[in-house]
Amino acid sequence: MKFIHQAIDVLNLDTEVSAVISDRDCGAINYAVANEIPNVIIKPWRERTEYIVNEIRKFNPDIVVTNIHKILPADIFKCCNAKFINLHYSLLPAFGGVIGFKTLEMAKEANATIIGATCHYVTEVLDGGKIISQAAIPVDWNEEFNVIGDKVFRIACEVFLNALLLLESIKIGESNCSNVVYSPQLRYNNIVFTETFWKEIKNC
Repeated sequence: MKFIHQAIDVLNLDTEVSAVISDRDCGAINYAVANEIPNVIIKPWRERTEYIVNEIRKFNPDIVVTNIHKILPADIFKCCNAKFINLHYSLLPAFGGVIGFKTLEMAKEANATIIGATCHYVTEVLDGGKIISQAAIPVDWNEEFNVIGDKVFRIACEVFLNALLLLESIKIGESNCSNVVYSPQLRYNNIVFTETFWKEIKNC
């Protein structure tokens, strides 16, 4: 979410983060408050589906990005015309249904030679929605795990943004990166995301 909010400014996109909805106090809520993004905490969320639906309708988004590690009730998907999408730290369908960077641990155990990230539609089947955008990179497991994780985080952010641009039929350039395979090709030039930019994302 931090990446998308910052990338909108860097790429001068005519879009915005409408709101942040969470089931707890977290970094996303803190960031939203600090940057004057509308936000709401709903807990316990499982017993308040109707309230969640009403909040989503109130903000009237075109796209809803989910980041909750549970199957969402069907009523939420049907509450508006928004597209529901999710980001996964693997090349789905590999390592589906696994949370966070546990996918990297599983890839290492399997001695995978290529790793990546996937942005996909959210359905009632966990990590089973149609794929929108992916990226893949070769991996050297002799590197420190946090270095590998940082590479995957970055390409995950990039395919996430690419999916948003695809869904909104926006194209403002293309990637010139030679060591990452993007599919579809990025619809923007990711060279604008400098090392300084990524460090700010980590710290903001």
